[in-house]
Amino acid sequence: MRPWILAKIFIFLTSIVFGQSNALITGFIFNSKNIPIPNVQIQIQPTRLQTFSDSLGQFSISVPAKTNIQVIFSHLNFDTKGEELNLDPGETKQIKIKLISNAVETDVVIIKQKSNNDATILKVDSETARNVVTANGDGTGFVKALAGVNSNNELSSSYSVRGGSFDENLIYVNGIQIYRPFLVRAGQQEGLSFVNGDMIDQIAFSAGGFDAVYGDKLSSVLDITYLSPDSLIGAFSGSMLGASATVGNKHGKLSYIMSGRYKSNSYLLGSLETQADYRPVFFDYQTFVDFEANDKWSFGFLGNSSLNKFRMVPQTRTTRFGGINQAFQLTVAFTGQEISRFQTNFGAFSTEYRPFKGDSTVLKLTASAF
Repeated sequence: MRPWILAKIFIFLTSIVFGQSNALITGFIFNSKNIPIPNVQIQIQPTRLQTFSDSLGQFSISVPAKTNIQVIFSHLNFDTKGEELNLDPGETKQIKIKLISNAVETDVVIIKQKSNNDATILKVDSETARNVVTANGDGTGFVKALAGVNSNNELSSSYSVRGGSFDENLIYVNGIQIYRPFLVRAGQQEGLSFVNGDMIDQIAFSAGGFDAVYGDKLSSVLDITYLSPDSLIGAFSGSMLGASATVGNKHGKLSYIMSGRYKSNSYLLGSLETQADYRPVFFDYQTFVDFEANDKWSFGFLGNSSLNKFRMVPQTRTTRFGGINQAFQLTVAFTGQEISRFQTNFGAFSTEYRPFKGDSTVLKLTASAF
């Protein structure tokens, strides 16, 4: 029993010595309104001892005695404060700490939005859009490559967005809604689309969430801005599929741009399974005139005239099917022909009035006929 008694005596004496070599700091932390501050960090320098105040602003921490220490009180929302102490062994020090808020109070700030919220609008550079090669060459072929946009015919300018139908997509040119009462079912008969890629200045596209100013259709909106040249411009292009010529200029307050297009996709149609005599011919003329009367009034005219002819005399169609061991070929001979011809004319006058200089208020009136 003697070894156990000696061990207990040794432990008791060690605890007495250890307790006498430390001191205890307790306290209460509050703000200028005497409200307790929780989660205040209490650090003991130069040691690594630290603790935090509880929900009532109280804390307790054991510190070395007979040592010059600095107690640091820090909080994200208050100015840091420090206390220098030197306590005797076994001493308990009670302190109260008042922290000053570091928040800066200012007068009421009113934030006004003066720019359009176009987070859902995708803006595309016109040069980039023209570099996307398509059979139509209208400068809007990039739309079919966007997320949520589908098209089942590369010869057609039609597309569907997020499962919508092909006629649920709005098209605007210089703020004028383009009326399209028909969409050809097969792309080979469609001809030229309304948008002329050589006249485009800016392109914006939204697949949903666009502003109410565009109307109430639910799928998408394609907003095209045509050029208003400051000087004489011109362009000409030609290929085996067609040709186009564009010219524009400005005279005083009047600027204009006009373009004529010709297209024939007979070379593309010759690669179809149905062997036929294809004779598609499509013509298109388009112009946009802009007149700035003064700082408040402006007038615009958008005109388009197109003639589309499609003639097909089918001859044969060959279809191959079956497997490796049993390969079949079906050849069908046709008689008759398909002929379609349609001519469209579109004109729109628009005027804009800005009643207040430097303000975003715009009053606009558009009259169009198809």
